[in-house]
Amino acid sequence: MNPRWTAAAAALWLSTPGAAWACAVCQDPNDPRSGAYFDMTMFMSLPPLLAIGAIAVWLWRRAMAAEAAVASRRSVSGQDR
Repeated sequence: MNPRWTAAAAALWLSTPGAAWACAVCQDPNDPRSGAYFDMTMFMSLPPLLAIGAIAVWLWRRAMAAEAAVASRRSVSGQDR
């Protein structure tokens, strides 16, 4: 890489404001907003996870019902070997 570009990139990098380097979730634990950030994180994270879990449970129950129906048909027809 050209030394001029390296120097320009380093100057640009070092001239960025300190606020840009701040962590978005690192806060003072005594700040009243910290609870709101956690609550909103849960609010936005849990519904998709619950929906995926509900679909998985629904599919599992359908599979168990289908398996039970096949077993029931086999026992009625005498093919329970």
